[in-house]
Amino acid sequence: NILSFYDDASFDIITCCCSLDYLTDPIIALRECHRLLRPGGKIIISFSNRCFGTKAIKVWRNMRTPGQIELVNGFLQYASDDYMNITSYDITAQNPTKNNEDVSLLD
Repeated sequence: NILSFYDDASFDIITCCCSLDYLTDPIIALRECHRLLRPGGKIIISFSNRCFGTKAIKVWRNMRTPGQIELVNGFLQYASDDYMNITSYDITAQNPTKNNEDVSLLD
C-alpha cells in the first residue's frame, strides 16, 4: 500500500480529484483515507461527467451525476467503522438555455 508509510491521523484534508471512478476497489482506498484523517478531518472527492469509458468501472459508466454522488456516499459509508458526517454537493454547470429559452449566448 503506497500510503502505509504515513501514520494514522496524519492529515486534516485529503483530496481525490477525478479518479475514484477508476478504482476497482474504492472502499479500500477510502478506508485508508479514513485512517489517515485526523479527527474532524475532511475528504474532498470531485469527479466530472466525463471519463475514459474503457477504464471507469461499469457501475459508474451506467449512472448519471446524482447516482454517482449516491454511489460515492455509499462507498464512504462502507469505508468507515463509525458514522461519517457526509455532505454532498452537485456543482454541475447548468446550461442557461435549459432554464431560460430566451437566453442566447450569441447576443
